[in-house]
Amino acid sequence: MAETQSKWPTLASDLEEIQKFEVSRRKLSQIATETKDSFHRVQLGIIGLTLLLVALGAIQASQTRPENILLPILQALLSFGVGALTLINRELKWQETWLKERAASETYKREYYRFLARIDEYASTADPKQLLRQKITDINLEVGFDEEQ
Repeated sequence: MAETQSKWPTLASDLEEIQKFEVSRRKLSQIATETKDSFHRVQLGIIGLTLLLVALGAIQASQTRPENILLPILQALLSFGVGALTLINRELKWQETWLKERAASETYKREYYRFLARIDEYASTADPKQLLRQKITDINLEVGFDEEQ
């Protein structure tokens, strides 16, 4: 950084400004990854339970003694589990949240590059650093991300 500071002081100053937000961007990216993992675990649970239900249905269909009451009860409980997991997945909006958080993390990067290149609004403002701070704050508010987390 010392070499950058001596050769390109303005660039070094801009990179320092970006560095202030990089920890937050990485946190947001990590949260997005954790949310995605939760979503995928529930999806795998739904698929696994559904496969088990199909197998139990095949076993029940092949049985010659229909008086076996345990199998239908087990199928009903597993069906309830599939329904509950589906409802949890939908209500917690993990997929939607994950996509928003991932998009926000990528928007951070977009703003970094626009800031460094001084294009779009950054070209016409008197204080590009303040504009970058405001853009990052807006991104965080949009996804409900608290930098202090």
